Amino acid sequence: YEQLLADKDRKLREMESVGEEVKKQLTKTKEQVFHLQETLMNERNEKEKQMNVLKDKFSTDLSKALQKKDKQLEDAMMALKKEQKARFEELQDIQKRHLQEAEARDKHISMMMAEAMHRAQKETSEAYDAR
Repeated sequence: YEQLLADKDRKLREMESVGEEVKKQLTKTKEQVFHLQETLMNERNEKEKQMNVLKDKFSTDLSKALQKKDKQLEDAMMALKKEQKARFEELQDIQKRHLQEAEARDKHISMMMAEAMHRAQKETSEAYDAR
């Protein structure tokens, strides 16, 4: 009976020793899991920071590129407006010159007609006087 009791007592101590070892291993494993989780969280946070930096850089670069294109477009529009204004002024000058030339021709024609009428009246008057 005592031998059985001693065997049971020894087995109980072995089981307690194994239980303690299992507890130690479990605690060690929990610590390792916690450390891995912490490492993963840190890596994730670092990757997020890097992504945000890249997003900000991309956004800034895109904004600068768009501003540059807007400026180029604005400059092109201003150049086009200047060109249109120059062409319009050139057209106005041509129209003005044509109008002046037409007025000069009309004046010349009127003077020629007035001269011809004057001559015709003079000739008619001389013809009446000669009769």
